[in-house]
Amino acid sequence: MDTPKERILRRFLAFLSRYRSLPEARLATLGGNGTEARLWAESKIDHGWLIELNRKLRGRLIEEHGYKIHNRLGTFHQILGGYGGDEGIVDGFHLDLCGTMREGIISDFTPILPLIFKSKGRCLAITVADARRNLALEDWPTTKERALELFGKRSRGILRSLEAQARLLPVRRTDHPAWMKPFNPAKAAKREFAMLVTVGEILLPYRWTPVAMERYVYVSSYQGHRFRMRTYLFHFERKNADAPSLTDVWKKSPLYFDTPEEMLDIDLQKPHPSVHIPQGVPMLESKLGEVARLFGGATAAEYEDLLGKSQQLSGILAIIGKNVIPGTEQAMVPKIVTTPAQNGGPQKKKRKLTDLPEKEQIEWLLETLELRAQNDQKWLNGSWEARLRESFGQFTPPLSKSIRATLARTSGGHRKSFEARIHSAFGDKAKPYLDRLSKL
Repeated sequence: MDTPKERILRRFLAFLSRYRSLPEARLATLGGNGTEARLWAESKIDHGWLIELNRKLRGRLIEEHGYKIHNRLGTFHQILGGYGGDEGIVDGFHLDLCGTMREGIISDFTPILPLIFKSKGRCLAITVADARRNLALEDWPTTKERALELFGKRSRGILRSLEAQARLLPVRRTDHPAWMKPFNPAKAAKREFAMLVTVGEILLPYRWTPVAMERYVYVSSYQGHRFRMRTYLFHFERKNADAPSLTDVWKKSPLYFDTPEEMLDIDLQKPHPSVHIPQGVPMLESKLGEVARLFGGATAAEYEDLLGKSQQLSGILAIIGKNVIPGTEQAMVPKIVTTPAQNGGPQKKKRKLTDLPEKEQIEWLLETLELRAQNDQKWLNGSWEARLRESFGQFTPPLSKSIRATLARTSGGHRKSFEARIHSAFGDKAKPYLDRLSKL
């Protein structure tokens, strides 16, 4: 029986086969641990590239599969482009990430896009974690600014539509581990919205746009541990006057939720559950809301958008008039913690690595080591400073020196001590983190 990840990979091959005969297609994947190579062989695909950083795993892939191997995402476009002709293109590329779309990964991946656009298949799959720490949530105001610049006033309605769709997804099954927090549709919509914004920004320089999409939400298992994941499938065509917008294609694309029993095709026309209103906040409801939810889809999303604006305005007016209902002040007006910036505006709260809980410190260190490994163990073009500002809201020599010292204590003679720290923090769930460390 296929695993959830294998089912999604087969879906990608089926998606690609609509546009390119699989035996003639040229594919490439980042990661995959050999699973995709096995499925390629089953589909009689002769031309494939496996991008794998870990030397031991590369050796095993070479022994078990006849596909070409490369060790770095950032230089793959140079290697592939150097072949020229039909060999210098890729019909289907899978950007298979353990975490989320970050600046370093985006800059490494973007040069591969023209090689996809030159092909006949022109298909892309992006897999991201759906439950890890996400910068879009930690720095939400910046994400909203990027969306406003990209989509204008439509951005709020787009987010509402995605949240309405997220509320149709099944809730967490009871057999999931206790550490996996229950599904939060509002946060899930923000993560998907941030992904939409990122894809939109990546495609801005190109005259290509997705005309077909599929979205998958599933729980992937790795050595007995479960992780929520999302995979997005895209097929591109040249932009023209009749081409649908990225946001329309995204919102209208099929949304699937994978279960052990079946692949659920979420009915996006189903009436959407109402958006949760915190207890104590006056509910500005009417028969209009019932009608809007009966229609569902964009109608329900627009209504929820208007309802949210109404409640926000009511909260502001109440504060101005000093007529706040007891117990509702925080619910109506979120408290934002800021520190003064040099120009007088708000800025992200400053913190240090040690301010994070132990598990988050370890996760941050592993992600940072992985980012550095992708850049050949170097920090280029100010990426180290950007990494610290992004994570801690500041960059100072003492902070930089302290964190570099902490990173140094994860390798060499300190490796066993760091492994012990991982064991202590995660207990019997430490294996995936130790595996990530072993690849570095």
